[in-house]
Amino acid sequence: MKRYIALALIAVFATAISIYARGTNGDFQVITVKSGENLDSIANKYLKSNRFKDDLLRYNRITAGDVKAGLNVKVPFSISKDRAARIKFLKGTVQRNSGAGWVSVHRSGTVLLQNDVLKTGGNGQVEIQFDDGSLLKLSKNSRISLKQYSYSRKGRKSNINLKSGSLFANVNKLRRKSDFKVSTVTAVAGVRGTQFFVSIDKKEKVKVEVYKGQVDVNAKDKVVSVKSGQQTVVKKGSSPSKPKKIRTKRRVKWAR
Repeated sequence: MKRYIALALIAVFATAISIYARGTNGDFQVITVKSGENLDSIANKYLKSNRFKDDLLRYNRITAGDVKAGLNVKVPFSISKDRAARIKFLKGTVQRNSGAGWVSVHRSGTVLLQNDVLKTGGNGQVEIQFDDGSLLKLSKNSRISLKQYSYSRKGRKSNINLKSGSLFANVNKLRRKSDFKVSTVTAVAGVRGTQFFVSIDKKEKVKVEVYKGQVDVNAKDKVVSVKSGQQTVVKKGSSPSKPKKIRTKRRVKWAR
């Protein structure tokens, strides 16, 4: 009975460590090696690439022979498959939800994970950077979900869900088999290396402005191509409007 209680307490403690690490500083998660697993299988399951195996060992101060069933291993989010981006700059109220409730973010460099939700307050602003160098700037009173972000030599797949407010994006040129899109409840904007602005209001009306490159906006099974210097508007339940010239161009200053 005492042994059972001790094992239960250890399990609870290990879970608490994992939740704390993921929810506060965003540096790592703790996984427990299962029977039949080794360094290679752990790397395939949790790391962005097998080339980070040595980094994992150094981070935990262990050798490949130490990776056995029952061992708790810290997986840094900097080399994890879960990593989506990092915060490059922030000011004012910025909060993040990784599934365990809202937590205030206070420092640049914080790693953001797949499916993280990020929001800004009335005085908030945040700039995030993806592994390929692409940038996203979230304005005040805005909220996004990092639905998908994967990056490899073969290409990248990205889906940023804008739930409210507005964002400005500077997306590096995409390779073949790559995809970067900003989705809303009303429309989807697909890009191929461009600078653009997207906003959604309380009535779910979406505006897309393109400042460089081209954005294909899809809504109600209709796609319009919006070129540099143009904008389109998508009202709830409607197709995208015919692209027209931007009347007042927005200016954005990126953090250095």
